[in-house]
Amino acid sequence: GGPETPWDSTPEPDPDLHELTALDDYLRLRDAAGTLTGEQIRKLTVDATGAEPWSGDEIAVGVAKDAVTPDTKFAEITKVTKVAPGGVPLMYELELAS
Repeated sequence: GGPETPWDSTPEPDPDLHELTALDDYLRLRDAAGTLTGEQIRKLTVDATGAEPWSGDEIAVGVAKDAVTPDTKFAEITKVTKVAPGGVPLMYELELAS
C-alpha cells in the first residue's frame, strides 16, 4: 500500500544511470567592463549519442557507471544547451552548479 499518513514519504526510485563521454572545462566570468570577476562556471560538452540531459539532472564527473556508490559526489546540471545544426543534435553543453 501507500503511505499511512500524509506525512509519510514515498521513497524515490533508484536513478537511471547513463555513461557518457565529455570534455571538461571551466569558463572564467567577466563583468560588464571585461574584467575577470574571479568566478568560474564548470562546463561539460557531451556527445548526443545517449540519453538527453536536462536541467536539474545530476552528473558524477570521472566516475564509471559501475563504480557509482552511495558516497559518489554528484553535481547538479543547471543549464543545458543543445547543439543541433540542421535540427540534428550533435552534442550538449552542460553548465554545472558550483
